[in-house]
Amino acid sequence: MDAVVLISSSNNASTTKDSSSKNTTSTYVSGEGFTVDIEADLSKGEWYVDDSYAKSRKTYIYNVASKDKAYSNTPRIQFQIDKAETVEKYKSGTWQNVQEIPSVKFGDKEGKGYTYSNVGMEWTNYVIPLSDSVDLQVIISGVDVADGTDGGNVFKSLKFTVNQGEKK
Repeated sequence: MDAVVLISSSNNASTTKDSSSKNTTSTYVSGEGFTVDIEADLSKGEWYVDDSYAKSRKTYIYNVASKDKAYSNTPRIQFQIDKAETVEKYKSGTWQNVQEIPSVKFGDKEGKGYTYSNVGMEWTNYVIPLSDSVDLQVIISGVDVADGTDGGNVFKSLKFTVNQGEKK
């Protein structure tokens, strides 16, 4: 692979382009004693990575070209680390119309799927256990992740590497 750093999408994200014209973005999310390195192919469509909150449990891939177009209701794929009990509280309290959906495999990690409504938006959430007490959530809102779509390309390309310890 002929890798060349093209851009820094946010504080810590870097994008490389290989000879097949894929733009592989590497970023991370950290919290609750874990750091999860994230890789995604952002070669189709317009995407902006915001990992300015990565050290406080959240990283976003927005379906827009730049930071100035990213708002709270912007279509996104979000990565969030939470205690497992917090996710259970969301499911039983904050989230509305919770439905289980089929699990999805992300490499060797399996995410249990849910759909729900919250803050006037529809969400899909895949919960991946990092330990008995900590989960990684892959949270999707407003992004079509079906095969053949730009969002589907990103979703299918996701790779996670789980590490003990948080980035400082």
